Amino acid sequence: MRHLLRATLLFVAVGCAASPDPWGGATNTKVLAYFPPLYSLAATVAGDDAKVMSLIKQVGPHHFDPTAHDARALARADMFLTVGLGLDDIVAKKLTSAVGNSKLKTVALGERLPKESLREGACEHCKRAGKDHAHEHNHGEVEYDPHVWLGPGEAAQFATMIGTELAAADPAHAAGYKARAAALVDRLTKLQDDGRKQLAAKSEKAKLISFHDSLHYFARGFGAEVVDSIEAPGQEPSPKKIAALVDACKKSGARLIAVEPQYSTHSGARVLLDELKRAGINAAFVEIDPMETADSTDLTADWYERKMKTNLANLAAALK
Repeated sequence: MRHLLRATLLFVAVGCAASPDPWGGATNTKVLAYFPPLYSLAATVAGDDAKVMSLIKQVGPHHFDPTAHDARALARADMFLTVGLGLDDIVAKKLTSAVGNSKLKTVALGERLPKESLREGACEHCKRAGKDHAHEHNHGEVEYDPHVWLGPGEAAQFATMIGTELAAADPAHAAGYKARAAALVDRLTKLQDDGRKQLAAKSEKAKLISFHDSLHYFARGFGAEVVDSIEAPGQEPSPKKIAALVDACKKSGARLIAVEPQYSTHSGARVLLDELKRAGINAAFVEIDPMETADSTDLTADWYERKMKTNLANLAAALK
């Protein structure tokens, strides 16, 4: 509830006429993306025809605590792009309700994906974040893995959705939005095809132990496999969990531990690496960025494509 109480209190500052405009006086369509992957895709599709900002950058969606600046940005936005699927639902709902922006359209992109393509079962990190932040799920008894932005096919669908939404919101520039969305879809499709070929050319199949349970859409998109996950970031695995992971690696042949640049490898990942080596397994780390955060100086329209290519290059280099 800390999340929501703070959010409720900070909105006193929203209506202050003296508050600086986060949008810098932009007069074109203003799109607020929840976090970096959505920002990158939206900025690519928007081009110069719309202004796009990322609500959060250096803090991940599981730990986001809104500020008055965030509220002012949303109060002046025309469109709010979120994932949904339990990742950002409650924060988005509280923010939009509190700012009272009648012109704002919220687009939960993940909720528009075909349900049959979604992976059932929220990761432990999301479940814990949900309990901490009072998330509510509206999917009956089924919870879906919300890390859909890591699937290149899902990202391509997002690009098309964003193009359609921007064209409807700003018909004068509809042709540009649709053309840039189509070009992005083509590049993401090629990226996926090239990535699958790159990994398939290796004698070893890409089998991963992920740091937290976030890489299933990424793995599915590129023909890899996630055997298991260590734990939620910041939550050290128990000796029992480490033993189970070692056993899973022995049975599956997995030896690569996917670590995230946002978290130190001197943790449960290091313990697992050492235990696997003691068991005679040629284990190694491979850095795969879940793209939940970004450095402000690095966050450009092509950020998603650059990060995904780096992830693929890292994984290919770690394979035999």
